[in-house]
This record gives sequence, structure tokens and C-alpha cells, in this order.
Amino acid sequence: MGKAHEQKVGGVRVSELAASDRTARGSRACKHLRSGDMIPANVYGHKEANEHISIPREDFMHWFESGQRIAHLKVGDRRVTGLVKEVQYDPLGDTVIHADFTRISLDERIHMRIPIVTSGIPKGLAGGTFDHIMKEIDIEGPAGDIPEKIEILVGEMVIGDMIRVKDIPSLPASCKALHVKPDAVVVAVHAQKVVAVAEPTAEEAAEPEVVGAAKEGEEEEPGAEKPEKGEKKAEKGEKKADKADKGEKKAEKGDKGDKKK
Repeated sequence: MGKAHEQKVGGVRVSELAASDRTARGSRACKHLRSGDMIPANVYGHKEANEHISIPREDFMHWFESGQRIAHLKVGDRRVTGLVKEVQYDPLGDTVIHADFTRISLDERIHMRIPIVTSGIPKGLAGGTFDHIMKEIDIEGPAGDIPEKIEILVGEMVIGDMIRVKDIPSLPASCKALHVKPDAVVVAVHAQKVVAVAEPTAEEAAEPEVVGAAKEGEEEEPGAEKPEKGEKKAEKGEKKADKADKGEKKAEKGDKGDKKK
């Protein structure tokens, strides 16, 4: 398959894609078309009946990957201008399996979402950071005037500079942005944030506290050592033994008293 014929209409490229009527319907018929390197597609809108067509995969992918979204669909001796509304992929997201077009005329106002790209390296990157905040924008305008993308030159931007939606230079006067405020920031150059490391105070810089040392307000005899846990247990054991011994002694006294009687 050769490359689709391309022409420039206003601010947008429009290619002509050869298409064929698709009489067979259903998943089996679509699978058969895909095996023959054809993409099933539907065309609807303008209060006309839906059309079922197929487009050569190579032609469609060359057109779609170039960034175009409007095409003249040549079906037999008829030509229909369509805006691609949806492209479906296989479960892996690698292969296009279906496309939907809506009929349009190039002078009617339509709604499209287009990408925002930047060109150049901001001067403010020396000591600053560049933020590309808005990557896409919804545009309404005549189909032939809506650009395929908005390109913003950022090479002269320095720290503190920003470009807002109302400042976009390449947006035609016949078009307007939708669902976004005019003051919304598209790109900006900010100064790098410097995180200050606090210096230790005089008290923090003092000699660290010795583990086991007496706290302020407590008295500790010089040279005295705290008994270990094992020693404490031993002392408790000795006390219990003393009590047992005392009990035995009392028992012995009781025995002696019985003998005397």
C-alpha cells in the first residue's frame, strides 16, 4: 500500500484514505478482515445512516501516527470527511483493531483535544527547574482551523517566567480553549528549592549523655554500681530462702514443744 494522499486545509493536514464497504458484520467477519491487514471502522453522524467500512492497516497507521485526526474517506466513488473519535486496541495495547469516525465538514465548529509540545531548552534551567504542567488542551473551532498540536517555544524563558493559556501564541483567533481558565499555567520556570540544614544548638553540640548516668536532680553515691537484673533476682531468691528457713525453725520449735509435753 502506498502513502495516503495528503493536503493542507487551513491549519490542518487532511489525508485521503482509501476504504471499502464492509458488508459482513460480526466478530468473525472483523477477525477475518484483521487477518488480511484491514482495520474495521464505522462512520456515523450528520443524521445519516451508519456506514461500515474497512481501511488498509498500513495506510491507517501512517495517517494516525503522523498526528492527523481528520481524513477524507474514499469509499468507491464517494468521499466522506471524518474526524476519528475512537481507536480501539487489542488487550496488549499494541495493535489497532477498530476505529470510529464522525462525519464533519471542514467549516463547521468541532471540539478536539490536541497535544501541547515544547521546543527549545529554557535559559532558566541554569539554577532553575522547568515545569510542563499542561500536556493537552480541549479546543473548539472550525475543523479546518484547529491545529494538530500547539507548539510553545521555551528557549528564552528564565526563572520566574510562565506561559498561561491566554498567552498561547499559536492558537488561531477562530478557536477557543474549553474547560480551562485563561490564567491556567501551561509551562513555567521556577527557582530551585534549597533545603536549609539547621546547625546544631550549643546544647545539642554538647557531650552526649552517658547511658546509666544519674539524671539531673538525682543523687548517686560515688563508685556505687547499680545491681544487675541477675543480682536482683538472686537477692529475691535469698530472701525467699530466709523466709523458708524461718518457717522451718518455727516448725522445729513446735516439735520441741510437743516433745516436752
